[in-house]
Amino acid sequence: MTDRPPLREIIRRVESDLAPVLSCSSNKGLSRAVAGCAHLLYGYARGLADSLHPLRAEGPALSDWADIWLGKDGRKPAASARGTLMIQATQKTELPAGTVFLLGEQEFSAVRDYVVSDSCEVKIKALKPGYIPPVPQGTILRTARTIAGIKTEAHVSQEISGGADPESDSELRERMTDRVRNPPRGGSPQDYIAWAESVPGISRAWVAPKVHGKGTVGVAFVDDKNGGVSVRAAGELLLKKLEECGPAATEFVLLMLEAEPVHFRIESDPVAAKEKMIPELQALIRKMSEPSMVRGQNFLSASGHKTTGILRVSDIHEALAVVRKTSFRLLYPDQDLTVSEGKIFTFGGLS
Repeated sequence: MTDRPPLREIIRRVESDLAPVLSCSSNKGLSRAVAGCAHLLYGYARGLADSLHPLRAEGPALSDWADIWLGKDGRKPAASARGTLMIQATQKTELPAGTVFLLGEQEFSAVRDYVVSDSCEVKIKALKPGYIPPVPQGTILRTARTIAGIKTEAHVSQEISGGADPESDSELRERMTDRVRNPPRGGSPQDYIAWAESVPGISRAWVAPKVHGKGTVGVAFVDDKNGGVSVRAAGELLLKKLEECGPAATEFVLLMLEAEPVHFRIESDPVAAKEKMIPELQALIRKMSEPSMVRGQNFLSASGHKTTGILRVSDIHEALAVVRKTSFRLLYPDQDLTVSEGKIFTFGGLS
């Protein structure tokens, strides 16, 4: 957004615009009124523009951004200092919650009801949230009003501390920025897939938790631009990536996938329509192909579902339906296919 011009500059511009059409004495007053409105609108526009960017937002707008990025860990509110008082009584007396104790101008209150017969420790908190210097053990506080049976003086038995001011804009912005730049990486299946797909030479990836027992994670991957299978060079880069980002105590297992080509056989009318079917079938394979199982368990995909490794005839018909002005009969496959373990379906041609 352009810089907000100073009020004097806005006045000069308005006077310059009005001078040719207004030669009366009200020119200056009208110019200042219009300039003042424009100045306020500039300020509003600047504030609105800043609120739309988390690095420039302030106040409530920044809190809204923090709620998005930090969830329940948004702006930290002010906290009241807390501690414990030793109360003395001359007779059994009830001390109600909210009883106020004074230390200079600072007010504290009992957090719950107490019954004091001789002496009793009473938990208190500051009435006004915010930072206060710690109140050390032994400090004397006094009751704000006289309570029959309770001595007016009480001493601190456990330091009063823990008060905190609300999180400032700069503190919240720094914390939120760090969260955006360094998101949680707990080693969930989605984490491993994201790490894998960030490696050059990997288009898609799947995860097999506990593939070789507790503490192991298997990752299968393919490069759709390189035959739709695993490429060892990419696997070496992936292993480095996992060692860099993954949990330290985890053993990573690379699961290389080999091609299992599917050769389609189709009767079409006209015959030339087969050329238009090829890219549709290739796209289908890229979209739907996935590994089936490894060591008796299914892989997990980026969406969290368990893979089946099945190529369905219904999906093939749906993919070919976009080829217009064509009738066809699918000869092969004539039933759903399930990929072999350790392999992935690739396009093997069309006849």
